[in-house]
Formats: sequence, structure tokens, C-alpha cells
Amino acid sequence: MKHRSLKFSLAFFLVVLGIPVFADSPNDVLVRIGSKTITRKALEERLRTYPPEYADSFRQSGAREKVLDEMIDEELLLQVAQREGVERSDDFKRQLERAKRDLLLATVIRQNTGAPVTVSESEMRQYYQENPALFKPGEQRLVAHILVRYEQEARQIQRLLNNGADFDKLAKDKSIDPNFSTNGGRLGWVSKGQLDPELDVAAYGTDKGAVSIAKSRLGYHVVKVLDVQVRPGISFSQVQAQIRDTLIAKKKQTLLNDYLNGLKKNSRIIKEVNQI
Repeated sequence: MKHRSLKFSLAFFLVVLGIPVFADSPNDVLVRIGSKTITRKALEERLRTYPPEYADSFRQSGAREKVLDEMIDEELLLQVAQREGVERSDDFKRQLERAKRDLLLATVIRQNTGAPVTVSESEMRQYYQENPALFKPGEQRLVAHILVRYEQEARQIQRLLNNGADFDKLAKDKSIDPNFSTNGGRLGWVSKGQLDPELDVAAYGTDKGAVSIAKSRLGYHVVKVLDVQVRPGISFSQVQAQIRDTLIAKKKQTLLNDYLNGLKKNSRIIKEVNQI
């Protein structure tokens, strides 16, 4: 009896000090689905894959329950895939090879051009002064994109988004753009003419909330207009952070271009035909 009282007192003391007391084991089974289980540890690992701004909402049981339901749905589908032998199908093998190729490309780019990039205030002010049209009064659109290699995959992502899939999660899982995949694919608030021509058409040729597809030299962009606003003229201090992000992205692209040019210079590349 004394031992139980001591244990209660210690737990109460820890709570008073703000030290969490974990009554549950990470290996606790939350759900059983046939022969498979989903543990508390697996749920916590899934929650950590979401952006930091979701952390507060995941302290509420309802939000955690939704994520757990999502994991249950995935496990049910995986079991169907296993029963139907999806992994043995030619279509699955082709898509797996494409995914492997895209992952290899993204990884080698990150490893060879991922050096820290800095931007000085003078560079940011120069950009602001040289691009007055971007900061004068006018319509702006908050645009996000998911870059993939193939049109078929872009169409599939477009269908998922139109059926209510989460854009941020798909950007993280599917986008091969190393500069924007981790921030939900957001290109930021842009004015007409600020993006590459193909993306500009997609951003300004659709309504708010619409999802469209644009093709560029990099691949296929699944573009979504998240919001629209008419802004007044913008001061340098208001857009300094955005300009920094823009210039960092440009410098990263320059690093990639220089790296590719170096590879081409030191490789023996012979085009068998002059015109395709």
C-alpha cells in the first residue's frame, strides 16, 4: 500500500514540475487489421512527417484520430494490393523504376549542389530596384506546384487533389523539386509575368482553388492557385524575406546548371542525329 502511494506521489510531483509522465508504451497496439498492427510508435512517427505548424492540432485527440484512420485506410489498401499481386504487375514495376529514377536524381542533385547559399541585403535591394513591376499595386496569386517527370503521374495527382487529397503531403511525397517540395510546393505570392511562361499561364489562367497542369523543360507541374489578392504597392521591408527566397532559389538553380555544364564538359556525348 505504501509503495502504491509513493508511486502516485512521484507521478503527481512530476506533473506539477511539468515533466510528462508516459503511461503508454510506444509499442502499444492501437489497431489490429487482420494479421497487421498499428502501434503508438508508428502513429507518432507518422505525425512527425507533417510540417511543424501542425504540431498544435495534433495535441487534440480528434486530429490524431484522423491520422490513425488514414493509416488504417492505407493498410487496408496495402492488404488488397498484396492479395491481388500488384507488385508483380508490369505497370507497378514501370512506376517503381520511375520513382527510383526520380529519387536518384533528387538525391544526387541535393548531394552535389546542396551547399549553403546566402544572399546579401545589397543583392536584395538591387533585385527590388530592378523589378519595380513586381512590387507596384496589382493582383497577386499564392501559387503552389508539384513537379513530376511524367504527364501520366501529373494527371493522377490532379485527380487525387480534385478528390480532396492534401496538397502539402503530395508535394512532400511526389515532387522532384528539391527547392520547394518541403514547404508544400509553395512558390509564394506572385504577380503576372513573374513565373516562367508555362507556369504563368497556369497560375493566371485559372480560378482560385483550381488545379491545372503545365509542362516545362523540367517536367510536368501540377499547379494550384491557393489564394488571390489585390495588393497595394509593396515596400522593400515587406518583401525582403520573399526576395531572399527568390534569390536563393535562383542561386541554387545556377549551382545546378553549373554542375550539369561541368558534367557535360567532362563527358563524351555524341548526338547520333542533328535534328529530332
